[in-house]
Amino acid sequence: MPNATRPMPQLAALALALVLVPALIMAGGCGSKEAAPVDPEAVRSALVGKKWTVGSLSGRSVVGKEPLTIEFFPDGSVSGGAGCGTFSGSYVLEGSVLHIDDLTHDGTSCGPALDEQAFSYLSFLRRVSGVRLAGSDVDLTMEESLRPVRLTTGSSGWLW
Repeated sequence: MPNATRPMPQLAALALALVLVPALIMAGGCGSKEAAPVDPEAVRSALVGKKWTVGSLSGRSVVGKEPLTIEFFPDGSVSGGAGCGTFSGSYVLEGSVLHIDDLTHDGTSCGPALDEQAFSYLSFLRRVSGVRLAGSDVDLTMEESLRPVRLTTGSSGWLW
């Protein structure tokens, strides 16, 4: 009966697995899926009073000579360049919740590609639901999209 004493390491490994696997599964649920608290003044200070530029829109590079821009003013107004023409409107910022309303475009037409880009940009801005700080940049987010639009001031370097 030499094999009668050998199953002990296998039983010990099985017992350890039966204890560790449920513990690891339970530990995975300990983290909160809620966003970390946001300092409303930090968000407002980061966003308001700067001219922001969009690097890409829905994963596509911005086309044309004129950038997509947006500027948030302390009085709750917003304006910018749609790559083709300008726009203005209003916004409400409460913590990290952002809504942009009453957008009007000046009606400039610059050809199919630029007109489509301007339409896409303004459509996105109308559906923005939040803002997230990303270092010196900010991300505009929508509830129905996992991909935010990154805004940059273009002054990321400290030597220029």
